[in-house]
Amino acid sequence: MHCQFLEIICILLESYTMVGSQRDSIVKHFYDKHMDQLVDVITSSCPSKESTEPGRKGNNNGYENGRSSSISADILSNIIELLCFCVLHHSYRIKLLLLMEIDTHQFGRR
Repeated sequence: MHCQFLEIICILLESYTMVGSQRDSIVKHFYDKHMDQLVDVITSSCPSKESTEPGRKGNNNGYENGRSSSISADILSNIIELLCFCVLHHSYRIKLLLLMEIDTHQFGRR
């Protein structure tokens, strides 16, 4: 079922049958409201620096920031596929979003 949702989202984001302003508003809404959530799922599934350092054991018992870090591989794969789609079809917008995300994490604003 996740694959079907992925296809629907991709069709909406690339729809050439819509008028430019309709398509632009769908893309803008998707990036403004949902892209941060997708990036958060990916980043929360990565091990923290503390748990990957030699000689240190993670003490979060499988939880990262209060959420389970065991996200299904299928879901992660679909999210990565959607992000790859966005890179191909909205290269400027996704580049800007990811640069802002990296900047936010580097300077500890989250």
